[in-house]
Amino acid sequence: MRYLILLALTGCVRPEEGINDAHLVGTVRIPLRTAVDEGSNEIPDNAQDLGALKPQYLKFEGTTTAFEVDEDGLPALFADDDWVKFTVGADVTTTVTLTLGGVAEAGGGDTDTDAVETDVPDTDLPEDTDETDVPPDTDLPDTDVPPDLAVFLGLYNLDVTNERGYPTLVGSVEVFGEPGELEVTLVAGVNYAFRIGGLHGEAETPYELVFPGVDPDTLGIKAAAYLSNDTAALGMPVGGATIADFVVQDDYSYLGTYDMFGIKGVETTYDTDGTPTTTVDEDVSSVWVFAGSFGNLSGGLRAGNWYSGTPEEMNLTGEDQTVPELVLDSEAEAVIGREIPEVEPNDMPFDAAPDLALAQAIGEMSGPGYVDVISGTNDILSDVADYVHDVDAFSFTVPGEQSAFFALDWDDGAADIDVYFLDEVGDALDGAWTVAKPEYGGGNWVFEPGVTYYLVVIAYEGTPDTSPAYDLRIEWAP
Repeated sequence: MRYLILLALTGCVRPEEGINDAHLVGTVRIPLRTAVDEGSNEIPDNAQDLGALKPQYLKFEGTTTAFEVDEDGLPALFADDDWVKFTVGADVTTTVTLTLGGVAEAGGGDTDTDAVETDVPDTDLPEDTDETDVPPDTDLPDTDVPPDLAVFLGLYNLDVTNERGYPTLVGSVEVFGEPGELEVTLVAGVNYAFRIGGLHGEAETPYELVFPGVDPDTLGIKAAAYLSNDTAALGMPVGGATIADFVVQDDYSYLGTYDMFGIKGVETTYDTDGTPTTTVDEDVSSVWVFAGSFGNLSGGLRAGNWYSGTPEEMNLTGEDQTVPELVLDSEAEAVIGREIPEVEPNDMPFDAAPDLALAQAIGEMSGPGYVDVISGTNDILSDVADYVHDVDAFSFTVPGEQSAFFALDWDDGAADIDVYFLDEVGDALDGAWTVAKPEYGGGNWVFEPGVTYYLVVIAYEGTPDTSPAYDLRIEWAP
């Protein structure tokens, strides 16, 4: 039997008459991520890998040594260089702060340092002046930072090199006693690296490199209520709310708030003749509350979702209740089943009567609990915003009754790529066709063994004569 599952989340929209009108309010915290220089990263090829940056502040801590100088004060030997590489999941323009021997202020944009308590030598002050006469707003140098020390901070594109194979410099700043800022524009899918190295002075000094990463408001982080706390089988949600007001705190964490109401479950199933049956559960008395980067609340915690590893159980009282703070500190693991490369020719005109025989046959997909990854490129043929570009089509079967949850991402922020799942005659079953990047979807169809299904990855718009590379991750569930 084929059936379609739909969910109405009134908790995300407005209260309804007759429904439990208690509010669940709370906060979600995204903690600061800290990484420490591990050494042996003095050249680009050995750059320390920070991986894909999440929407959270990252603080990288290390120590740099400036040039040694000869008797004429000229550079004689370069002692240290720290390279750290990373990627971002979405295009972002942000400000990076490098602080020597101190701590930069959270929030970015203000590099003025507060006056610090320090022993100011008598020789630095007029004869009839004591330390208490120093104006309170005067920025005194941190005694951990030699006044003649200068440090270089550069951002490099590792994917573009010169004739000698050296990465391309995107932007740089020289940092002296006070924190230095570098505004950077990062493109999703590009491999970047920061280089931190001494420019002048003989001292070794610690530093902190702090940058915000991707704005968490763009991720669509949600709080959701379930009847289960089993992260492998959460089932359908009974309430949810999107968080879109994250604010950076003094400790570099992000804090967002939510208000969840109208907690109930709505499930509609369709029989083979198309007759719908809707079940509404309005008598919900106890829930488990999670927060996470749910692409689809009805899909639960899919592979790669970032979520609060410690959910909170709430016994509903019919009144407004505050949920203890949820902290995003865990990531759902992915067990890769098949990795499938696109093989041309597999272009299929996407119209009312698609020629399904043109699809690339990829055989039987993995079973529940596995993630299959399809990788390829979509050619952008013109500047027209429509389905007139490259269409990559695939045919597949499944080993048993199972549903699919999927995420489609690509490496060109200027492109918009969509995905559709089709039945054996080419009618759409599921898909994702918004302007979002990545695209998320799934959970709306149960695939059956013995049937040939199709999926198409198709570009809607982008820069003409480019070929964005994409990854379609399909997680199979019972």
